[in-house]
Amino acid sequence: MSRRSVASDTGVTAPPEASTAEPGPALLRRHLPDVLASGWFLLVGLAFMAPTIIHGSGFAPFDLLNFFGLGHHSAYIVHNSVDSDLIQQDVPWLKLDWMQVHHGQLPLWNPYSGEGMPLALDFSSATFSLPTIVSFAFPVQAGLLVSVLVKLLIAGTGAYLFGRVIGLSRLSSIMVGTVFELSGAFTVWLGWSQSGVMAWAGWLFAAVFLVVKGDHRVRSTVLLALVFACSALGGHPESTVILTMAVAVFVAVLLIGGSPRFAGPGRSGRRSADLALGVGAGACLSAPLWLPGLELSTATTRFQSVSLHALPASNLLNFVFQGFDGLPIGNAGYVNPSNYYEVTAFVGIVALALAAFALLERWRQHSVIALSAGVVTMLALTFVQPILSLVDILPHASGINWHRGLIPISLCLAALAGVGLDALLANGAARAAQHKLGGIFGVFAIGLAALGGSVAATGHGLPPVVAGLREKSFFWPAVSTAAGLAVVAVLIVVRRRSDRLSGPSDVHRAGAHLGHPRLLPSCAVALVVVETMFLVLAGGPLWTAGQPYFAVTPGEMALQKAVGSSTVGFGTCPSVATFPSLGILPEANVAYAVHEIGFFDTAIAPEAYYSSWGQATGSVVQPVTVGSFCPAMTTVGLARRYGVTYVLEPPGKPGPKGSVFRGLIEDEGLYFVPGASAATLAPGAAPRQGQRGVSGAGTPVQVSHPDDATWRMVVDGPRTSTLYLRLTAVPGWRGTVDGRPVPLRTWDSVLLKLTVPAGRHVVLVTYWPAAFQLGLVIAAVTATAIAVAVIVAATRRYRSRPSVHAGARP
Repeated sequence: MSRRSVASDTGVTAPPEASTAEPGPALLRRHLPDVLASGWFLLVGLAFMAPTIIHGSGFAPFDLLNFFGLGHHSAYIVHNSVDSDLIQQDVPWLKLDWMQVHHGQLPLWNPYSGEGMPLALDFSSATFSLPTIVSFAFPVQAGLLVSVLVKLLIAGTGAYLFGRVIGLSRLSSIMVGTVFELSGAFTVWLGWSQSGVMAWAGWLFAAVFLVVKGDHRVRSTVLLALVFACSALGGHPESTVILTMAVAVFVAVLLIGGSPRFAGPGRSGRRSADLALGVGAGACLSAPLWLPGLELSTATTRFQSVSLHALPASNLLNFVFQGFDGLPIGNAGYVNPSNYYEVTAFVGIVALALAAFALLERWRQHSVIALSAGVVTMLALTFVQPILSLVDILPHASGINWHRGLIPISLCLAALAGVGLDALLANGAARAAQHKLGGIFGVFAIGLAALGGSVAATGHGLPPVVAGLREKSFFWPAVSTAAGLAVVAVLIVVRRRSDRLSGPSDVHRAGAHLGHPRLLPSCAVALVVVETMFLVLAGGPLWTAGQPYFAVTPGEMALQKAVGSSTVGFGTCPSVATFPSLGILPEANVAYAVHEIGFFDTAIAPEAYYSSWGQATGSVVQPVTVGSFCPAMTTVGLARRYGVTYVLEPPGKPGPKGSVFRGLIEDEGLYFVPGASAATLAPGAAPRQGQRGVSGAGTPVQVSHPDDATWRMVVDGPRTSTLYLRLTAVPGWRGTVDGRPVPLRTWDSVLLKLTVPAGRHVVLVTYWPAAFQLGLVIAAVTATAIAVAVIVAATRRYRSRPSVHAGARP
């Protein structure tokens, strides 16, 4: 493909395509700078995390553990309470994943929360994502840090590749990768599963662009399939929908925009088919996650309608500022009514100015138009309530948090900034281009001055600490604006001096910069450096590192020793949708291998827990979309029903009547519940669901666990009996009696039971979902088909190469 053909489509000059006959060493030399650019993205990722890493051995908000229950320590101050999900879900789950993998198990089941919960298939733990898999190769203490760095590297290299495939220079592509990798909307979610999806945004945009170009159909379609699969395996299907929406807008504009390269007779249909094939193949490769994941999610509140409002227009300032409304860390304070994590979006003035410059200089390019359409569409879904309300009418769309559209917006702005930097490198010597860029930075300067004056004139009306943060938030926007104006001033001065030396000739004026061949690249590098410095320093303070990895307090150690593998409940809960300050912080208990009856995230747990609790207590309990589940064990009957062997009580409060006091764990009372067991055997047929007396009462049965996803029991009864299990009833459990399959049924809405014939029998219950098994088969067949397609295409390419004539001189 010629240099000219690329420029005609994107308006940006790109290196020519490699010849299919290009020797390997030459190909490596040509792409070596691109490979080395990956080192830049690793470097800036490390720089971003460095201030946090050097402050402690535990990279995660472990200080939150010192704020609750048996981990309480008055000497600790919580650095960031808003990112509590990391320590209440992601890091404990990551540790459990690591432990099971290193014990030769596939991490499918979490036995420590509620009555057990799905682990890898819950759409939240991101067990099958590439960053998580890479983290398994490192010590467990480094798991979160490694996964975060891998996400940063994926995001940066993908955005860089996107810049290259749309024809940008290496320096401009580095700008694209840096802006997206360190953008606020992306980095704020680095510890969560949504970032595991969004990290692949640049790769996905690049892949669809290559498919639409149509130069190497098989290669491009396979790349799209692999990238889409990696993104989907990041978990968090809501983010997959949002990212797919942004990509679909980008592709639609390319195909409909009228470019002869992208459209035309037969081309749009063929490339649409290739796109569908690539996405379909990617969906098949990721089927082991989404197939059972969707099956599980139908019984949860994940896709229930939620009341979500568009962000106010004032939050558009967050694209410029970091900390304008304060920060949710330490004693800083935060005054924006919206959740900080949902509205932070900083990309910096340099990126915004260059993006605007791209619109002025390259507004006719189809890639610029498509990127602009992506920005406008996602801004509308995020900030325009009528548009958001219209989309919410679609099935399940109201369960999607469209605020996460700030992440693909950041990628599109980063790509536009790269186009703007390329335009500066190409046209920066021209008077018109200099005036445009100077005008843009001048508008930002006036805006900053006006906003700063307004803040000063009206008085902050804010807490002193927040007011101080607002003042500091102007520093980097001011520095960036000054740097941009300085660059423009240097270019104007040099141009005028060159004009005087070269004469009035239009040719001389147009090429005046040739007397300073390094000037434009130096100016571009200066802008990249200023932008990088802002981004590196902006988001890092949110992260926490301090105390050792899941440090064990004396109280936690005493609880582990006292309860062993038994289930622990709480005698007091503020409400069923919260959790008490007793025991170990819910979900963090997973990392301490202590089984607690409560759990943190109701979005991954069956709604039946609430109907079960309502039936057990004679109350009406509404499922919640956000919150925890804390069933208060106020009677020994409730404790036995749920297999709770030990109950913790606040200081001075007695345990349930009939329980036995076993001593104090720190200042919490520990009470033993006689007769409570994870499995009980009752003679006769079980009562039907809904009948009174469905309590699972019976003779305790000892349970052993060959692995975390298997229950083994030996039962012996004189007649047919019912075995009641305190095990969450989700699709995927299989039961056998003496090796013969038996049906599993539910009792108490959310637990499992099975019928056992008279006599002595070995009962095995194993978690291995049929949907997961089917997903593995689909993925294997798809991977085989992809491999065959690649081999066939490579063979055809090899055979089509021109042969060297015999006797010809090499």
